[in-house]
Amino acid sequence: MLLLHVASQVAAALPALGVQHAAHALVPADGGNAFQELDTLAGAIKTFIIGLGVVAFFVGISVAAIMRMLAFGSERRVATSNMALSAAIVGIIIILLANAIFAALHGWLPNSDVPATPIPVAPTIPPSGP
Repeated sequence: MLLLHVASQVAAALPALGVQHAAHALVPADGGNAFQELDTLAGAIKTFIIGLGVVAFFVGISVAAIMRMLAFGSERRVATSNMALSAAIVGIIIILLANAIFAALHGWLPNSDVPATPIPVAPTIPPSGP
């Protein structure tokens, strides 16, 4: 279910990037640089996932705090809230490491300095509207 939500959010973000359909994100319409457009799409996906992770972190911290407040001194409930807090912290560390890995991969992948190779594009039929 979460995967479908992420896919719908990415699909909703594509028009803001000037892409009408997800398949068009991988094939430049004007024969431009495919790596640049793929980099733009990957950046949009990365930004969405990091935002989702930060929201999940704050929700996890809030839930752990509420669990601790409602523990009323019970050692078992305090231990459960500690595990929830640890899970939230591990989650934000994973998000930060993923961002660092993305930045490292971004440096290794070809960028817009690569000469554009024209890619043959099939003619598109403009949508007919009422």
